[in-house]
Amino acid sequence: MDFGCGYGRISKQLYDAGYRNLVGVDSSVKMIERGKREFPELSLEVNSGSTLPFPDSCFDAVVVCGVFTCITSQEARFTQINELCRILTPEGLLHMVEFCAEPSKAFTASIGVPMLHSSPEELRELISMLHIVSEDVLNTKTMRGSNAISYSVFARKSLNKTSKRDALDGAPS
Repeated sequence: MDFGCGYGRISKQLYDAGYRNLVGVDSSVKMIERGKREFPELSLEVNSGSTLPFPDSCFDAVVVCGVFTCITSQEARFTQINELCRILTPEGLLHMVEFCAEPSKAFTASIGVPMLHSSPEELRELISMLHIVSEDVLNTKTMRGSNAISYSVFARKSLNKTSKRDALDGAPS
């Protein structure tokens, strides 16, 4: 799954690399409509809720690029990461890449949308229910060519680990 796929740019790269059993999900109807026009071979779906319309443990991998930058509420972030963990198979892999900042930086994008660049430590905490396989903090460029820093992580879902939120609530996952 390409979570927060926008118009499907990364989904298309994965498709071209030979991954055919994939789905892209985004909350923007306009972005999904654009993606379906530009890449009709892709499976792109609109989902605007925090719950994903997929059964437990149905995806071997989830790719998340620049999504949590757009989710500024910590509670909403934990809700969403727990939902992504729910749909991952045991031993499934999450690959997340997010712009980051030291210290964290809340700001409003040029289009008027609130954004949050978290520190790498905050992003590690967000995925603390997963086992980190590898991670990097990288100097990178934005799509507009500005210098930026990003946090890239591959993290695996354990066979029998509860989510952070479930552990805090005392409920089994």
